[in-house]
Amino acid sequence: MTPAPPVFEGVANAIAVFVLLAEFGMLRAAMLRAQVRLYAAQSFLLAALAAVAAFERHVPELYALAVLSFALKVIIVPGVVQRLLRDTNTEIAGSGALGVASETLLAL
Repeated sequence: MTPAPPVFEGVANAIAVFVLLAEFGMLRAAMLRAQVRLYAAQSFLLAALAAVAAFERHVPELYALAVLSFALKVIIVPGVVQRLLRDTNTEIAGSGALGVASETLLAL
């Protein structure tokens, strides 16, 4: 009987799966605002992964990286991009020459 994986591996693998799902969601999202929200969610997951790794490995520098990543990539950058999008009339991401499903298939 194989032993159960440590909690760190389970949490890290679960976060990695959610990051991958958020990435596929970003490829599929047609609206720019939805892409920005998914970027913020993915960045939050990466900051959480850094915090989990810092806790498990006892590396204080990773805590600083997690906090900095959270502040910049979850709060500041999406806020600035959302503010810039508020001033534009563009809602749809991409050129419109290809559909969202075709662009997703091409990206894979």
